[in-house]
Amino acid sequence: MHAAPRVGRSHLPAVGCADRHVQGILRRVAYRVVDTRALEGRRKLVAQELGARAIKLSRFDNEPGQPGREHDERRSRQEEIYLAVTGAGHMVVDGEQVTLEPGVFVLVEPASTRQVVAGPDGLSYVIVGAEIPVP
Repeated sequence: MHAAPRVGRSHLPAVGCADRHVQGILRRVAYRVVDTRALEGRRKLVAQELGARAIKLSRFDNEPGQPGREHDERRSRQEEIYLAVTGAGHMVVDGEQVTLEPGVFVLVEPASTRQVVAGPDGLSYVIVGAEIPVP
């Protein structure tokens, strides 16, 4: 269950609605926008702020040299894709170092241990996750 977006001037997502012609059919398109620059802290729960129901997406802003928490996603059964937005650093996945910089995407399986470490200029990165369905 996902919590509703927090209400407050700095956390309220912009909501829009527009009529669009899609393949010759007039359809209503709805969307929400959140500006992560208005969110405080290292971890920003973007999908939750937007009120997403099926997508998990978070942004992290790490100071130079700052490590993230070492963890796995065995309990949540969540696979995750990591991508750098600004700066650079690396991930340690099951003991192996993987470069994390803009343009590089890293998929990590739920059972793998992972930790992100920011480089000397800091690192902002996004994690997109989804639970693997039970067969």
